[in-house]
Amino acid sequence: MKTEVVIALAACVLAAACAPVAPKPTADAKSATCNTTEPGARCNVAVLANGSQYRCELGTFDVDPQVVELRGGRPVNIFWTLSEPYAFCGQDQVYLKPGVNKDTLQPYESFGSETDDGARGANQAVFGKCKAKWHWNWSNNGSDLYVYNIQFTDTRTGRKCTIDPFIRNG
Repeated sequence: MKTEVVIALAACVLAAACAPVAPKPTADAKSATCNTTEPGARCNVAVLANGSQYRCELGTFDVDPQVVELRGGRPVNIFWTLSEPYAFCGQDQVYLKPGVNKDTLQPYESFGSETDDGARGANQAVFGKCKAKWHWNWSNNGSDLYVYNIQFTDTRTGRKCTIDPFIRNG
């Protein structure tokens, strides 16, 4: 076999081995069904300190539920809530994990909020202001599993944390 062919084959094998593999939730991951059949449906996700599911330099955290199971096939509002001293600050946000998810248009609107209803009043528009909640308007098309990241900050120290739970359309 010619050297060029061997090198080309080796490069293909290496590229396939290094391609991102979509993570899967563990068998014991806590799931919750969110019914999206009614217009304006809402799903709540809490990020809880002192948990055991996720670890970063700020400590350990749980995401409740770890897997959001959407049922009904209609668009839905998804709200993530952090408790003090954690908040979405600066470039922090909830976002689909790069390189894993094919359809990045599922969240067609994404923003921080200080209110439970996701309202964005005059105070919401202040760039860089830390927010305790993050809101997605999610299109809920198809039946894929989505891996997303939650990036937030400890407001006392400015240190960041990123954790990665799941959403399953349905």
